[in-house]
Amino acid sequence: MDSFLDHVMRVVAYPVDPNNRIFALYLLSSLVIVFAIYLVKRRKSDEADGESSFVGCLFPKRVWSHPSAWLDVRYFFFHQFIGHFLMLGLFAGPAALACSWTIGEVSVHDPSAAQPLVRWKGTVVAFVYNVGIGMGSGAVAGLFFNMMGYAPSLPSLLGVPILMFLFNVVGYNLRHSHVWLRWPGVWSKVFPSPAHHHVHHSCHPNHLDKNFAFMFPLWDVLFGTYIMPEDNKDVKFGVTEKDRGNELDTCVNLYVNPFKDAWRLYRPKRQSTAETHAEEEINHHPAE
Repeated sequence: MDSFLDHVMRVVAYPVDPNNRIFALYLLSSLVIVFAIYLVKRRKSDEADGESSFVGCLFPKRVWSHPSAWLDVRYFFFHQFIGHFLMLGLFAGPAALACSWTIGEVSVHDPSAAQPLVRWKGTVVAFVYNVGIGMGSGAVAGLFFNMMGYAPSLPSLLGVPILMFLFNVVGYNLRHSHVWLRWPGVWSKVFPSPAHHHVHHSCHPNHLDKNFAFMFPLWDVLFGTYIMPEDNKDVKFGVTEKDRGNELDTCVNLYVNPFKDAWRLYRPKRQSTAETHAEEEINHHPAE
């Protein structure tokens, strides 16, 4: 119970944590960017996206009246308070138990004895997204160490690596919003923009399996997955027509339905395999 309460307190503290994307300063910078976009659009037309006020631009009815918007809100709180905590427990608990079965009792106060336990836990926790990023950072630091004989410290601001800080300040939170922001010209291939990620979530046929890069779109350019339309008229958030039968209308369904779909895909293969074996048996042992 204490661990869960500690987790809840960490989530509540997100707005005052510079390492979190909804840190107050990042939200404020996003607000300033949206206001600038709103002013530009007002100069070009009498209204901005059909909304006559800045508040209307922030919370357009076409977005906030849609059921999926409120599902996103519910999912955020459900996942952060419950789902994320359970996932961590699902990994950490069995890992610790399996390690104790495998290597016996270990004193965590003895660094040499704790190494096997740490390695096994590290292997399991490596599936967590943030740890994967940390491993990449460690690999880069190790490369510098091998080249120069020391690992340079990363320049930071408010305790956050400077590039990650700038990434959050220049509109990271707009990546999952309705606000379209595209860097001009070739810069959109170099630096991340909300528009780059909007296309990744678009169900338009031309946008499927595109724009995977988290921070630098150059990776998409290198691997042929980059696309950047001039405007967002074809950017439609959601799933493709063939997937609309899924009932992704509750937080529980968001977790459960992908497993159900996977089972449906797996089950026919099992049946067809069994039928194939039955036919082979008949061919090898024809009836008299």
